Amino acid sequence: MSFVAKLHDSKRMKVFPETIFIDSCAYHPAENSEQAAASELRKLCEVGQIICVNPQKVDEELSHAQMPLRRERLARITTINNLGPLDDAQKQVKREIRELLFGNKPRLEANESNDVDIIFDAENHEAGYLVTYDKKHLLSKATEIDRRFNMKVVTPSECLRQVQDWFAQHG
Repeated sequence: MSFVAKLHDSKRMKVFPETIFIDSCAYHPAENSEQAAASELRKLCEVGQIICVNPQKVDEELSHAQMPLRRERLARITTINNLGPLDDAQKQVKREIRELLFGNKPRLEANESNDVDIIFDAENHEAGYLVTYDKKHLLSKATEIDRRFNMKVVTPSECLRQVQDWFAQHG
């Protein structure tokens, strides 16, 4: 019986206490073990055991025809909208994220700007986890992001492991 099936059979439904932000590449990682973990996370979200949030940019990426996972399969995942005009404090946070990820690079590529926005949105919505398979820009800076924003940047399998550990401890 899968972990999700065991939770669903339980009389007491508990919910993982951290909000989980999901980057689009977490939905289609290259490795089979990560694909299985991403699928299990989606199932946990569908049964209401974890709270998942997609930034609007991720929804836009998932709406492209070449994406293997269609948006309708993610109905239980909340989509947050862009915040609108940023105040000075929010602009400063975005500058800090940009510098943390890319140093003093003068111009960012579109995907790099999206990475800044993903971390900003996750921080702004107090996410405890950012699930991604972006090794180049996000996972490589996981320690620094966690230190600065108290947000764990993890692969789908690592997030699933931490969720399972929490449920094992809390019944």
